[in-house]
Amino acid sequence: MNRLIAECDVLRTVFSYERLQQRVLDAADVPRFHVRVHDFSAHDYAPTLLTEIRERLSHQLYDPERFPLFGFEVSRFRDRSVLHISWDLIILDVQSRLAVLRRLDDLYRGTDRRPELPRASFKDYQDYTGLLKNSAWYEADRAYWQRKLPGLPLRCTLPFAQSPDTVDHPRFGEHTRHVAPEVWERFKEQARRHGVSTSSALLSLFGSVISYFSGAAEFPLTLTLFNRYPVLDGTESLLGNFTSTVLFHYADRGADIEELTRRTHDVLWEDISHALYSGVEVQRDLSKLHGLDTTKAVSPIVFTGVVGNETRDFERGAYLDDSELIEDRHWSAQTSQAWIDLQAIEVAGGFMSKWLYVEQLFDEATIDHLNALYCLLIERLADGDWAAGLPRDAYLPDADRPSSPPPTQPTPHRTSTPCSASTRTGTAPRAGRRRPPSSTPAPAAPTRTAS
Repeated sequence: MNRLIAECDVLRTVFSYERLQQRVLDAADVPRFHVRVHDFSAHDYAPTLLTEIRERLSHQLYDPERFPLFGFEVSRFRDRSVLHISWDLIILDVQSRLAVLRRLDDLYRGTDRRPELPRASFKDYQDYTGLLKNSAWYEADRAYWQRKLPGLPLRCTLPFAQSPDTVDHPRFGEHTRHVAPEVWERFKEQARRHGVSTSSALLSLFGSVISYFSGAAEFPLTLTLFNRYPVLDGTESLLGNFTSTVLFHYADRGADIEELTRRTHDVLWEDISHALYSGVEVQRDLSKLHGLDTTKAVSPIVFTGVVGNETRDFERGAYLDDSELIEDRHWSAQTSQAWIDLQAIEVAGGFMSKWLYVEQLFDEATIDHLNALYCLLIERLADGDWAAGLPRDAYLPDADRPSSPPPTQPTPHRTSTPCSASTRTGTAPRAGRRRPPSSTPAPAAPTRTAS
């Protein structure tokens, strides 16, 4: 670990609140890092013994002014060891985290195959991209969003367990379901056949679920982007947090999935092509336009799509030792600026739909139903009959549906393999309330994650 910290200056990064600056500590000035060890050697592996550790790490709040902004711990059982990793995502995006973990794997195994890091630093990158704010490019992107601003909708509401305005210290839960590899491959192929990206199709279905249960036909969604502008040699190999956001205007099209995905695809890629003016800036402008508190989230529903070979390959390979039980990996996160953050991730075993949510706002049964519905819609589109539209009569939980469907809306026949869930609960009657009472927005803060 200490060799890794010496090699990767981003791991020695701290931030000053007063100066609003980041700085990289010299390797000689940081204290030696020690891996904390939990001794469970009297027991065979039992996940329940890890609950407290995982709960603590998943809600760890780091002081950005002090090294380190990460943690590595080990739990030793009689029959195995478990590595716990916690990050403050202020320092690393997903691509950089995977790169750092690969370097640690190389050091641990002693293979000495890790690539040389670029001479430039992430701070150099930030300095260069900061200059782009004086460019015609930035002004063009700013003008694009200023033209869109008057037509952008405000946040929707959902079936909350309590008003977001009453939540001072949000605690995040997670609910995970998986779509089988063969279903996921069919879904991607269907998206290609219909001329839309996989991310656009996933975003469309997420918006459809949120729209149905909020009763809002239009609302903003915050999309997480991982942009790296090629302003320096070796930008693709730099380690840092390149995360930015886009404020996407979702507009529902009812059951018409073909029109919905086409519109989402076209608008999304136009928005992304003007992302130098960030989603944070657009949200700030939108708040000012409507006289809202600029410190509160205009768009507290987040979509984070990670689709591609990089995450899939990492999930497929054993880490640190070939004996790793990959299927027992566990991770959770908190996105304290959001009510809900859908982590839509392509993994070695197909597709993972992980809903991160504020536990005070939603009961687990509600999130279970929303996630199950989302996976069901993916399966339906994988079956290929897009012209038939979305099965809107299947959106409500069983307990809230009429005893028999209307004649014009026959019960759809389900032929795909059902998705599996990490948590199974009963139906969610609250989720059936399509028009929940209005409430005020929740405050926003940076993403944190741990595993």
